[in-house]
Amino acid sequence: MRYYLSPSLMCMDMMKLTEQLRFLNSKADRLHVDIMDGHYVKNLALSASFVAQIRPYTSLPIDVHLMVEAPASFIPALLDAGADAFSLHPETICREAFRVINMLRQAGKEVEWCSIPPHRLRASSTICICSIR
Repeated sequence: MRYYLSPSLMCMDMMKLTEQLRFLNSKADRLHVDIMDGHYVKNLALSASFVAQIRPYTSLPIDVHLMVEAPASFIPALLDAGADAFSLHPETICREAFRVINMLRQAGKEVEWCSIPPHRLRASSTICICSIR
């Protein structure tokens, strides 16, 4: 099993964004961007616009964690913004799982699963275990 360091950018000081990205570029394996819509979870956090803004400042892979009710509607903008991997909650794509997975794989992106607790999922290359609780 391979482990890597992927800090959540939601926790960084946005007033020191450039400085903190410089530091993370030298320490992290990839960057984790939490996208929340205020529906699937009560919080609002980050967006495709944020991914597009940081993309020029890092060569690290950007993993977007979609804590949203309709992930498929967020994916095109995130692909355009430069996201490299997509962490999805299985219950949010159950009616369109094959379409969403195929869309991401055809774009050459990694499909990752997030779960509390983790489910047994075979269609992913990575599993993100949410430890917020």
